[in-house]
Amino acid sequence: MRIRFSGGAAVLAALTIATPVSAQQFEWQDDRPDAYAPLGVIVDHNLDVGELQVGYRFGVFNLSGLQSGQFEIPLTEVLDVFQSTPFQMQTQSHLLTVQYSPIPGFSVLGRVPFQMHTMDEFGRDGFTVGSESSGLGDVRADGIFSVYDKESYRAHLSGGISVPTGSVTQTSNGTGSPRLPYQMQTGSGTFDVSPGRSIEALYQLGSVGLLAFDGLRLDPHRSDAGLVAP
Repeated sequence: MRIRFSGGAAVLAALTIATPVSAQQFEWQDDRPDAYAPLGVIVDHNLDVGELQVGYRFGVFNLSGLQSGQFEIPLTEVLDVFQSTPFQMQTQSHLLTVQYSPIPGFSVLGRVPFQMHTMDEFGRDGFTVGSESSGLGDVRADGIFSVYDKESYRAHLSGGISVPTGSVTQTSNGTGSPRLPYQMQTGSGTFDVSPGRSIEALYQLGSVGLLAFDGLRLDPHRSDAGLVAP
């Protein structure tokens, strides 16, 4: 799970204070399953010098229905305003990760995603139209620095950059067709920078941790990319 947080130092300090006293007397054990973050969290640990770690992750995300805020909207109500509307979408994500530690306390992490999107739209004429897109996503590279590693506590700082290798010009039926909406594209169309920080504590009964980072788009108003940030 991603947590966007601006006051990282305060939360990290509070987490340290709130951790049970037993954690302060417990040594970190890498062979425990909870010594690593859940699958949805990636930038959470360093490797030993010379160690190489290769991983693969697969995810499926399904969206359906129409909603405004907390309220569902009937399909007919949307079609009173628009000629057609999407009502369901699926994204399949394949992610290859490669992490390597060249020096003590520092690791480099690379991420290469491949995405497949499908979307169904319903029109006023009563017909359903399906759209598909697939391709390479935006490639990411992160540096992970260990700033504290003692007894049962670990803390890291990280910095990453995302390169717009994914497409933002996919169309519904090939060349010459209308461009698909932004959520159906495989890329963002802009470079991103993501500074982050994390802290973890391991003790006999379990573990606790926090990851906070910021996503900074370097070119958020590129109209040709289809990405418009507020």
